[in-house]
Amino acid sequence: MTERHFFYIVALDKDIREDDAEDILTALRGVEGISIVKPVKNIPDDALANYQRDREQINSAYPAMAAVEARFPKSSTLRVTAHLWEGRPSLHVALYGDIAEKLAPALQALLAEHFDTNSKEV
Repeated sequence: MTERHFFYIVALDKDIREDDAEDILTALRGVEGISIVKPVKNIPDDALANYQRDREQINSAYPAMAAVEARFPKSSTLRVTAHLWEGRPSLHVALYGDIAEKLAPALQALLAEHFDTNSKEV
């Protein structure tokens, strides 16, 4: 059995000014299979620790988000991931191809079960 990759750490060869980095961030977000891209302004070990802390917080403090993520695991046609972005809970949903139309009603029902879908603040 081969090992699975969960996480990549990418290091830049030099510091890049934040306002000059948008093209790089956009390109990384466009790569198939990438679920989150966040600039790191400290050492990678801190970033990994922060990511693990956020995952633990999502699982304990936001069980509904974790349930949605578990119900719709990552695949080539559907991605649902729960994140904390600047301390706020965030659910990212991406549907691809014909499956998007087929799964949209189930996802809407699941979201309605757990969240006030009429609110902009979920």
